[in-house]
Amino acid sequence: MKFKETKIAAILAVVFVLIESVYAADLTVPHIFSPGTTANSSEINENFATIYSSALTVPIKACSVVVGGNWRDTMPVPQGWTEATCKDYMRITGANNYTLMCFFNNSVSIGTSSGGIPNPNCGW
Repeated sequence: MKFKETKIAAILAVVFVLIESVYAADLTVPHIFSPGTTANSSEINENFATIYSSALTVPIKACSVVVGGNWRDTMPVPQGWTEATCKDYMRITGANNYTLMCFFNNSVSIGTSSGGIPNPNCGW
């Protein structure tokens, strides 16, 4: 049961990070709907397509914690996370090292072990 709860929590974390990333990008959708009006399906689809393409272009911050030779946990994190937040997560999980990462549309940057800022930086 614990595994299932952890998996659900991880999925929700990814969804929240993507939502935050979209809002952080000052996203403007092409169609705004008002209560009581009928929404056209093609306009709704166009809004979703805009959100989806925007989410693909926004860099994603990640915190990776490690117990050397045993396990690694890498997860996307909200833009508000700092190096100190990732370090705290390392302590909470019982890991002994952490790495800051950035995922871009077609590349990844990884900081040095124990808090080095990745280059290019995605907001760490």
